[in-house]
Amino acid sequence: MNTRLFLGCFFILFCCSSCFIKRLKDNEDNSRAVLNKNEMKSDWLIKAFNHARVLSSEKPYSVRIITDSIDKKQLLRFELRKDELWTDVTGKKSYRSEIDIRDKPAMKSKKWYRFSLLLSADFPIEDNRLILAQWHGRDKWWLGETNKSPVLAFRFRNGEFSIRLLHSTERIVKDVDNVPSEKLFKTKEFSLNKWNEFVINVKWSYETDGFVNIWWDNRQIVQYNGAVGYNDNTGPYFQFGIYRDSTSKTYVSYMKDIELGDKATDIGFKIDQAKTVIK
Repeated sequence: MNTRLFLGCFFILFCCSSCFIKRLKDNEDNSRAVLNKNEMKSDWLIKAFNHARVLSSEKPYSVRIITDSIDKKQLLRFELRKDELWTDVTGKKSYRSEIDIRDKPAMKSKKWYRFSLLLSADFPIEDNRLILAQWHGRDKWWLGETNKSPVLAFRFRNGEFSIRLLHSTERIVKDVDNVPSEKLFKTKEFSLNKWNEFVINVKWSYETDGFVNIWWDNRQIVQYNGAVGYNDNTGPYFQFGIYRDSTSKTYVSYMKDIELGDKATDIGFKIDQAKTVIK
């Protein structure tokens, strides 16, 4: 009788777990608003955002496709106001208006990324955590892993622009606050209301054969060799927009010309014409 009871409980637990995993996957695929493909006219939008999803409070202004009044090209506008929260499939809430490209680069793969970023003229200069672009590993929640920080993140805080890298060989990261980190770049010279173009070349590897090269307006600012990211099954996914801590102020940013590729030529970058100004 005890054996039958045990087997019955095990079967129920198995079925419940399977349903929960399926529900998480369904929610992951369907619960987040998707960009309106009918609004996409630019080639970079159509190419990069075929499977993208929006992570926001879903206000009409949270994430929009607009047209530049000067060059008539399409760009993305992000806005995040006081107390606007996005809720993920587990019920966790965060302050963000972002786009997740939903790319899944292979571990050990070499990738190229390109985008242009502009912060509004009245963008708040305050001591508040803010991420403008990030490459984030997938938490292995079924193994007890949660809330890992981004592998690579473009940050802006109190007027300082910085780029931070994290890496770990641990299969399960349990202490997220003690993951080894590298401050790849920082500067106070980041102008508002001005377009900034970034090109990133990276090898996603948590071992010592990884690397990160970054160019800002055709000038190389990062040349790093070493471990990049976590001991995951795939490389990190690309996500960008506005992700910050709580504040009463409104944040507005813009992005355009977002491209991904396996080679520099895939994103239209001429590496032989770039300058190296690493400090």
